[in-house]
Amino acid sequence: MKILLTGISTRALAESALKTFSYAEILTLDYFGDYDQQRQCENYSLKRTFQRVFTPQGLLKASQILHFDSVIYTANLENYPSVVRKFQDRSLLLGNSPETLSRVRSPEIFFPFLEDAGIPYPKTFYGPVPKLRGRGSQPVPGQVEGMEAPDPLPSSSKIRPSRATFLQKPVLSGGGFHISPTTPTSRPVAGKKGRWIIQEYIEGLPCSALFLANGQESVLIGLTEQLIGRKEFGSSAFRYCGNILGKIWKEGTGGEFINRLAEITNALTREFHLKGVNGMDFILKDGIPYLLEVNPRYTAAMELVERAYPLNVVEAHIKSFEGSLPLFNLLDHVEKGYWGKAILFAEKNLKIPLLQKDWFERGIRDIPFKGERISRGNPICTLFAYGTSKEVCYQELVNKAGVLKAELG
Repeated sequence: MKILLTGISTRALAESALKTFSYAEILTLDYFGDYDQQRQCENYSLKRTFQRVFTPQGLLKASQILHFDSVIYTANLENYPSVVRKFQDRSLLLGNSPETLSRVRSPEIFFPFLEDAGIPYPKTFYGPVPKLRGRGSQPVPGQVEGMEAPDPLPSSSKIRPSRATFLQKPVLSGGGFHISPTTPTSRPVAGKKGRWIIQEYIEGLPCSALFLANGQESVLIGLTEQLIGRKEFGSSAFRYCGNILGKIWKEGTGGEFINRLAEITNALTREFHLKGVNGMDFILKDGIPYLLEVNPRYTAAMELVERAYPLNVVEAHIKSFEGSLPLFNLLDHVEKGYWGKAILFAEKNLKIPLLQKDWFERGIRDIPFKGERISRGNPICTLFAYGTSKEVCYQELVNKAGVLKAELG
């Protein structure tokens, strides 16, 4: 069986797949097609092979010259169920169905379900006539008694928009792009970027829960603190730039907290018939996980699970479509430490002068080619670190970023 892995970036997904499948069984089609991606597997790149900008429709068109039997997709195809349906028409879809994507990514369906299920989320305006939904800061079911979010990382990972309590976000969101402060009296607008929602800003810890599902039940496989807008990595505003995997709760409350998150992922799984690997983004404040969205596909944080825990994500993903979920207890593994990744963005226009083999041996991934030009604000590469504490892990990421910036000049 030939498996196509496709999305804006498939390097991490391919690394996982190649632990289970042979080189001949894996085919990748993405935008970046970086040095290490082409070194490890057969890769076709919109940027390099086809000289095209990234669009999901571009991936679909490029795939027409490729031969494959099944497909696994990653970001941001979850926002384009019609494209996923066309892949499904041609091959075995090893991912959430177009019907599931249409429902779980629709604010008109998703937020009313959260309301009915008693799952906390920020106040949210959406629809042609703004309709306010959400529980705000009122007491809600599911708060763990006496539990608070852990201390934030140095420089604080909390986002503080000036004088704003609401944010405007595109419905077809991804990576924190095009998010800006607004007011609750503004209307969601339709423009060339598509539909928008207006959502209450909650000052807390940005987190994600990673889980496997089989349509009826789910298993948590990891929890992360998200790195958002970190200037140390050339990021800003609400732009995603990494994760730190490990404990995100105060000592002594892990069991209750994980059980509450499991209740939420099980409810989501049953309502939306989620299958395979999924991510759930939320803000943790005063012991309450305020749910923001579900990413119904392989997420950027998944590769940290494989670095930290004895679990092959792609193998477990495929088995979930047969109804099988791993016997995995997250609490058995989280005491081992913290694993982090950070995307390093260019702070100025630059040209890559170095031999990439050295970068690869140093554990760097998503490596550009020698001589490649990268514009300010675009990603350069991905860095990884381990630490016995969250602070040590984060500082190691910062140190590695500093070394690489000095090398690039």
